[in-house]
Amino acid sequence: MNTKTFLYDTFLCHNSLDKNLIEAIEGQLRARGIRCWFDRYELQPGKNWKKFIDTEWPRISSIILCFGKNGISPGQQYELDNLVPAAKKNQQIVPIILPDVAQTTDGHKLIPETLKDRIWIDFRDSKINTTDALIWGINGENPLIRMSTGNYYRDTDGLEDAELKQCLGKIIGKGQKALSYPKGAREAALVAFEDPENDENVLLFNNNKSVSKDNYYGFGKRAPESWSLDHIWPKAFGFRDNRRIISDMHNIGLADLAYNARRGAGFFYDRRLDFSEKETEIAPTRLFDPRGFIARACLYMVVRYQGLAKEPELVLDEQQHVIGEAHLGSLETLLYWNRLARVTPTERKRNDIIAKLQGNRNPFVDRPEFADLIWYPV
Repeated sequence: MNTKTFLYDTFLCHNSLDKNLIEAIEGQLRARGIRCWFDRYELQPGKNWKKFIDTEWPRISSIILCFGKNGISPGQQYELDNLVPAAKKNQQIVPIILPDVAQTTDGHKLIPETLKDRIWIDFRDSKINTTDALIWGINGENPLIRMSTGNYYRDTDGLEDAELKQCLGKIIGKGQKALSYPKGAREAALVAFEDPENDENVLLFNNNKSVSKDNYYGFGKRAPESWSLDHIWPKAFGFRDNRRIISDMHNIGLADLAYNARRGAGFFYDRRLDFSEKETEIAPTRLFDPRGFIARACLYMVVRYQGLAKEPELVLDEQQHVIGEAHLGSLETLLYWNRLARVTPTERKRNDIIAKLQGNRNPFVDRPEFADLIWYPV
């Protein structure tokens, strides 16, 4: 398995005469949580740009090839000659036609012969959402997925900070059904975590291992492959006796007993955040990385349970708290993990299953960018 990770989601290969158009595209992608390598923000004055790009290139997961009315510049040609051949091995390539190209111009004539077999995006076409299409090309997030939940989140348009948090809390609190615990939660977990390649097994969230559904610890199984229901936000921090919260499937994973013993009721903390240079490398969605699942479960909890209707107010912060307090950390670590480990198809499918069983969704699986809009609004 390719375990390569990346610092940036995409690289914008373009003619410098198209810089203003490219900057607008970069801004739209950044607003959706896509980390772009854009020379205006990344190239330090005085640096040798060719050497710098060659150094940065292995840390970028895809390349957007931008073709406009100004044609291909010498610098862009260098990137096409030197970067694209390497990109074909490990990185996604997405050609686009910029909106300044005349409608009468055949887009195929602008794209180099070696790239004509690639599906390209025409920014002149007003019938498509070009940002959605670009993101699909970059990380595989099909826009139909986003469209399918658009009505669910319609009231969040234009909101950020505390207003967005409050609005999301109301949305995901409405219609939620409380499952019994542990029986109802276990039965739901057997469906939500079922191994797609073996319907007699479930996948453990901590190591992606496939184990028998019959190895549930609650049945007295104490074999090495026994599993149990694990609360990502530990019960000890705020809701030990609240049945609705204890059985909330958006906060439950399946884990082996060794993980449960090690995890206990500790906080989540990433030591790399201690360093002045914070390497926020992006994990491709095809790779297994439980940190994203952990982060989005905790972010869901703090938005869902805000102290309304006799429920506790859960809080994410940077402090160490004693067992019994409704606080967990570290917020900085969890926001970092949410960006680091992209939402996977498995995670999206599980969100759909839980929505059917429980009646509500995890907004940070559907829209990971909600996290930064709440805690780091621009």
